[in-house]
Amino acid sequence: MSATGRRLDLSDIDYAAQLTLPALVQLCNQFQAAGGTAPTTGGGTVPLGDACTTLAHWNMRWDADQRGAVLFAAFWNFAQAASPSPFSHPFQLSHPVTTPYGLNTANATVRTALGDAIQQLNKAHIPIDTTLGAVQFVTYHGSHITIPGGPGIPGPGDDGIFNVISEKPEPGGGLGSPVFGSSFIQVVTWQPHSSCPAGSTILTYSESSNPTSPHFADQTKLFSKKQWLPDRFCQPQISADPHLQVVTVRSP
Repeated sequence: MSATGRRLDLSDIDYAAQLTLPALVQLCNQFQAAGGTAPTTGGGTVPLGDACTTLAHWNMRWDADQRGAVLFAAFWNFAQAASPSPFSHPFQLSHPVTTPYGLNTANATVRTALGDAIQQLNKAHIPIDTTLGAVQFVTYHGSHITIPGGPGIPGPGDDGIFNVISEKPEPGGGLGSPVFGSSFIQVVTWQPHSSCPAGSTILTYSESSNPTSPHFADQTKLFSKKQWLPDRFCQPQISADPHLQVVTVRSP
């Protein structure tokens, strides 16, 4: 269960994309065939460029090397405001697990959301086929550390991602450095016939705030690679640590 929990938490699957991406790609292809532009809420149009190909090839994960997450996030931020719903099959209380799903491509807000997203990224000078790692990262001592994850908290633009990462928008509508989201992550389970829990943790922003400390960015780099550190709860686990240091504190 511990390994399953680690994979699930940092899978970075975009749930909103799972529900709507096939229909969005189909809508984009329709716009492409009709002239290669997408409508915007301002009444004009914007060239699609590589939008349809980018979305079609995206694996719906917010991984650093993926192209499509940034474009979809911008689209969904506009589309989710559609009234009464951006979904072709809205939430039903009688079917809480299987609804909502599908994209209501007949809704005017949904139809202009892709054009608005492309226009927003163009204004921010962000390529529509940019990788996530090119725009979502932190810098320590000149080192570019990409950050996986994306919007996943209730509210505007919520994509339903477990590994929540939220940025502070830059002037002009661009993305910025992460300012909110996953921080201390821990997965714990118990192995059969063992009284000692087995766990893994990661502190996404690292342990030290001292720039000269070796622990200033070490765990951030691990998080960037979706790697974990083992928890050591019991004495045998502690004793097996190859970096164990024992400090004895005596009372005066």
